[in-house]
Amino acid sequence: MKIILSSIILMLLPSPLFANSVYQCTVDGVSTFSQTPCDDEYKQIDVMVGSGGDVKESDNNAECVDYLISQHKFNNPDSILIESSQKIWMTDDSGARQVLILGINSKNIHGMYAGTKSYRCFLNHDGSQLSKIQYLIK
Repeated sequence: MKIILSSIILMLLPSPLFANSVYQCTVDGVSTFSQTPCDDEYKQIDVMVGSGGDVKESDNNAECVDYLISQHKFNNPDSILIESSQKIWMTDDSGARQVLILGINSKNIHGMYAGTKSYRCFLNHDGSQLSKIQYLIK
């Protein structure tokens, strides 16, 4: 009975308790990250384990949605829901760029939500705004 009760309590605890640590060290003048301490002088960085991107509204999300509305035919642009938001790095011939991937759900011609589709917007290098180039360079 105690084991079952303990298991239930652990499942109800907030997920930030389940964080991983990364260690930052300087090796030959270069900042290095590792799962174990590299040397005696290291900085421990706690990384929270999540199950997806950050869904909060941001300027980037709004800019990206405006861009997507101008490029894609949404039946009802006012019905757009951002269900997921994630920033990743991609590499093409222009180098590495940040990409904002939005999971968007919008109403179809019957007035029903049709399901989430992924759309992407390229960001500038520091991720503060949309890039002027919104396509992959081959």
